[in-house]
Amino acid sequence: MSFGFSIGDIIKLVELTTNTYNGWKSACGMHASITEDLAALRSLLSRIEAEVQTPNSLFSKNADDLQHWESLSKGCFDVVRELASILKKHKSLSKSRAKNWDRIRLGSKNLEALNTRLLKKIESISAFATVLGISSQGRLENTMFPELMRKVDTIAAKMRKGNGSICTLTTYENDDKGVWREFRREMVREDVKSRDIHRYKDALKTYLLRL
Repeated sequence: MSFGFSIGDIIKLVELTTNTYNGWKSACGMHASITEDLAALRSLLSRIEAEVQTPNSLFSKNADDLQHWESLSKGCFDVVRELASILKKHKSLSKSRAKNWDRIRLGSKNLEALNTRLLKKIESISAFATVLGISSQGRLENTMFPELMRKVDTIAAKMRKGNGSICTLTTYENDDKGVWREFRREMVREDVKSRDIHRYKDALKTYLLRL
């Protein structure tokens, strides 16, 4: 494969993410949402790893895909390394995961921003994997999903200042269909195409639950 792409690079990223996930799980368990987010990232990366090793992988058929992946993977390496370094700074942890989480949370000034970056990477890779899966039927522009996420952030902020109904969506595990319809209408007003909303519906709902 061209553009300096290496299957070994993906394997290293999967291993780093797995080790970091195991470290956070051991230290904090599910008291830290980062643990669950790292698990989600590991799952996505494992799918990418499996795809690139298939004989007829779509991954290697488009130069733009390779270049976009290089950018995504570099960002992931940076975020996961920072999360791993946080654990290294707190070597003497107790057996209480709740106490460990409190200690790490209070001792890490940029943890919230780092978690936000992690979530953004998960969403971007999820979108990339989706695009990769349909590329034989017609590619979407890989730059579209990040732009969609920016519009979602803007809409959510507006809705919070209004009637606060965006908060209702995060109240129920199965979400409120009325709130989703309202959010969909707002996205259409922001010139988001209905087909894009439908294509990324699950990812959008997952993202909304994180807001």
